[in-house]
Amino acid sequence: MSENQVGTAARESVLKRVGLLLWVVPPLVFFAVFLGYPLGMLVYTSLRNKNIPLMIDNFAGLANYARLFSSWSFYAAVLRTLAYIGVCVGVSLVGGLFLAVFNASIERHISRVFSRVLHIIIILPLLLMPAAAAVMWAFALTEQYGWVNYLLSFVGIRARPWLATYSAFYWVMLADIWSWTPYVYLILLAGIQGIPEEPLEAARIDGASRWQSFFLVTLPLLKRVLLIAIVLKTIDTSKAFDYLWIMTRGGPGEASTTLNVHLFKTAFRMWDTGGGAAIGVCILCLVLGIVLLLFKVSRLRKVD
Repeated sequence: MSENQVGTAARESVLKRVGLLLWVVPPLVFFAVFLGYPLGMLVYTSLRNKNIPLMIDNFAGLANYARLFSSWSFYAAVLRTLAYIGVCVGVSLVGGLFLAVFNASIERHISRVFSRVLHIIIILPLLLMPAAAAVMWAFALTEQYGWVNYLLSFVGIRARPWLATYSAFYWVMLADIWSWTPYVYLILLAGIQGIPEEPLEAARIDGASRWQSFFLVTLPLLKRVLLIAIVLKTIDTSKAFDYLWIMTRGGPGEASTTLNVHLFKTAFRMWDTGGGAAIGVCILCLVLGIVLLLFKVSRLRKVD
């Protein structure tokens, strides 16, 4: 090989490495700045006794975590968070799947125009900001002027301050489900529309009913999309704060205080920044554990 060829090969090798760096370095910088640094600061702050108004900032080690794990209010908040995630994700998944299948059936068998109109109606809650929707629901549930009590009066149920009773937590979950079921619906509708006609046609030829076609053909083909919808909705619901704070402030008492509300009260009402950061680390670990469990279960079912 001549010297020119060796030089050309060396230059090409350098250019390839530079090109590879140009592809790799920006994402690494992005994740380091917007993911690595905030997570590092969260863990770092959780290990400190920090109170901004009192100008206290010293190393505390695991004292914040020890205080959390010895508090019954923390465990109660964990249980409420799990209940909130479980109910909201489960109901939104079932409701979104029903709406997606229903709308897809209308488009295939009745009218595409009617399907488009129904589609717009279903996704209307997504157009509202969560804070605005929470205010709307809070007003709807007021004792004197809310339309919920007005409608219930027709069936003989007297007006009640729903958000001041222990049923407030369930009303907040209902508002969350109303707002985010269209999000799950859009994911599942895309999955249903991507299912080829051949398996469904073969099932009809074999004499399968609509229910049999759904459970034996449509649902198995939607497994991956369902998993994606569950994971995304779980992550989204784990961040829920708008509805809880605007509608109930975590009350009455602590009846609707989830981990996110507990974090806010600890960090920005009690100004215990270190304790709030420790709660944030616990939330991160909880959500990560749920997501890993979902992937583990899906993998085991796939192996079976």
